[in-house]
Amino acid sequence: MNENVIITVDKNLKDEIEIHTANIRSAIQGMAKAWLTIAINIRELKSKMDGIGDRKTNWKAYTDTESCGDFCESRLQLSDKAVYQYLSGLEFIENNRPEIIEAYNKSDQGVLLPDYTKERLLAAKEEDLHSRSEKSFQSVTDKVFDNSISRRE
Repeated sequence: MNENVIITVDKNLKDEIEIHTANIRSAIQGMAKAWLTIAINIRELKSKMDGIGDRKTNWKAYTDTESCGDFCESRLQLSDKAVYQYLSGLEFIENNRPEIIEAYNKSDQGVLLPDYTKERLLAAKEEDLHSRSEKSFQSVTDKVFDNSISRRE
């Protein structure tokens, strides 16, 4: 097998690949922001419904569902597991990087949010990491919020 094969690169194709790559990255960032929007709004909705008294009766009266979980599943097509993960990710950010929430609330288009799965994985190990050392926890947290690092790393 000849490893010295020379390939002529089509500049137009290379440019097109870069455009698609940028579009994909933008969409991925949009997905990252979407989970936070979902979490914030579900929490607010749940809080409003919890605040008006008899939850089951009010969920039925206002949404024709039995509960927040039922509402999310039947009206939003979100599983209880997904909702729990989104809300856990929101709580994790609020506890560890509140400046991200502040930037998000100001509609800062430059705010970079990690994928909720990274936060879910870290939140599950948070107590263990804290027990080792604050430095260990901070190091791993910094990596979670570094969007250049995948959740597999």
